[in-house]
Amino acid sequence: ARAGVRAQVAGVDLVRDADGNWCVLEDNLRVPSGIGYAMQNRRLTGAVLPELPRPEDLLDTEDTPGLLRRALREAAGPAAGDDPAVVLLSQGPDDSAWFEHRMLAGEMGVPLVRSTDLLVDDGVVHRLVSGKKYRVDVIYLRMGEDSLVHSPGADGMPLGPSLVSALHADTVVLANALGNGIGDDKA
Repeated sequence: ARAGVRAQVAGVDLVRDADGNWCVLEDNLRVPSGIGYAMQNRRLTGAVLPELPRPEDLLDTEDTPGLLRRALREAAGPAAGDDPAVVLLSQGPDDSAWFEHRMLAGEMGVPLVRSTDLLVDDGVVHRLVSGKKYRVDVIYLRMGEDSLVHSPGADGMPLGPSLVSALHADTVVLANALGNGIGDDKA
C-alpha cells in the first residue's frame, strides 16, 4: 500500500458558511503547517482562561506530536526495519515556521536538521553528527521543493539530485512527496 502514498500529512483549512455548514477552504498537501500554532493557542487559552468550557468531543491537540511521529514512522520503507529513523528538515531560523519546526521536532523526539546536516552516500540518506553518519529513513519535509533541490548537502553539493536518487532507490521516504503542490487546492 506504500506505493501510492504521496501525502502522509495534510492540512485542511475549514470554514463555516452562512448556513453553519463546514466547508473546505483550502487543501495543503505540499508543506502543511499550523498544527504547532494550534497547540500553543490551545495551551495559552487553557492557561489564561481555564474556566472556558471544553466540549467533550474536542480533540486534544496534545496527542498530535505522537500521532504525527507514528504516521511518519509507519511511512518508512522496508529497508528501515523495526525502528525507522525520522528527521524534520527545515530551512532554519529564516523560515517563518521555524518556531513550529523546533516545537514539533522536540515534541516528536526526532532530530531537527537542515540540508547541510544530510549526506547521501551510495543511495542512502544519512544525518551527519560530529562526523558520524546515522541513517535516515523518513524525512518530514518542512521546506519548499525549490529550496530543497538547490540547498547544499553536508558535502557542499546540491542535495536535490542525490536525494531524488535515494527516493527512487526506495531507501528513504519524503513526507510529503515532491510535486504535491499540484494537489493543493486554493479554491
